[in-house]
Amino acid sequence: MSITSDELEKYPTLNLSFYYTRIEEIESEGNFFTAEAEFEEVLAISELIQKRGNILEYGGNYYEVFIRTKVVFREFLNPANCVLVGEELKDFPALKNGLKEAEKTGKSIVHVPVSEIEKCVDMFGVVECVYYNGSYYRLTFAKPMA
Repeated sequence: MSITSDELEKYPTLNLSFYYTRIEEIESEGNFFTAEAEFEEVLAISELIQKRGNILEYGGNYYEVFIRTKVVFREFLNPANCVLVGEELKDFPALKNGLKEAEKTGKSIVHVPVSEIEKCVDMFGVVECVYYNGSYYRLTFAKPMA
């Protein structure tokens, strides 16, 4: 079953996969291109396969599309190792701004002056996480090489 460029806009990972399989010339049987996608897109691609079948034609080439899933585990923060922060953040404006942004979007990357990083370490020690406004946040400080 054919799929058009317009249709592929709904499936960015599938679109990129078609592109990369062409430029990498994955031709021999058994070779395949693997791409990661957000769960919602995996579900959408699964529905596409159910409706159209798993052999799709695009740009004159035919592709077998299948989904392999995996479960990913990572170490989670131990709340016992987290530092409660609140009012003292007034002395750490970059950290406070980063936490507010993470509170809204789920993550944040901010540039923190070295002096503020040093103050954080002096105040809290070397911490891996903080508890702020009812949520836990992982902290990673990277000091520029001099």
